[in-house]
Amino acid sequence: VRHFCLRWAIPCVLILLWLWATASGQVNLFLVPPPTVVIDAAFELAGGGALGAHLRVSAGRAVGGFALTVALALPLALFLAVSPIAYRSLSLLLDFFRVVPPLAMV
Repeated sequence: VRHFCLRWAIPCVLILLWLWATASGQVNLFLVPPPTVVIDAAFELAGGGALGAHLRVSAGRAVGGFALTVALALPLALFLAVSPIAYRSLSLLLDFFRVVPPLAMV
């Protein structure tokens, strides 16, 4: 019981803070709608079938991005593994991209 309470304490506190912030007018309701509005919209999207369509599109984009990454990275990795000259030539550029956070490149 104790682990259950600890596990759910932070999400519950965050939801309560969200409710308080929207009810007291501390946030712009257009930018941060109340949790009840978000839940109503989720049920509306799920009931109408739009949520499934949006999830399929998002999953397709994620799978497509992963496939494109593999299609580009795997041949490049193999080429760099067999060519020491190419590895030395591109190592500085690849090291630069390695330390840049992925979200910064979007």
